[in-house]
Amino acid sequence: GLVPARYVPECVADLAAYYLDARQLHESLPKLVDRIGIEPFAALVRKHRLNSALDRSNLKIDWGEMESYRPPIAKAAGVC
Repeated sequence: GLVPARYVPECVADLAAYYLDARQLHESLPKLVDRIGIEPFAALVRKHRLNSALDRSNLKIDWGEMESYRPPIAKAAGVC
């Protein structure tokens, strides 16, 4: 699923934590996915996708800014 950029760091941290917790000693990520399947990872991504959908107002604010983004106002024809 698609995760908005603002939520990617938290999503990646959750995926890494899950991998480290679920793997067997010295087990690679591909081997873990072969053993348990992709669904646990997909569920984590869905969680972040759903969380971001509930907070759409936050997605209209650029990082480091306090106000919602507003596109520039186009000038009317003949206005300088």
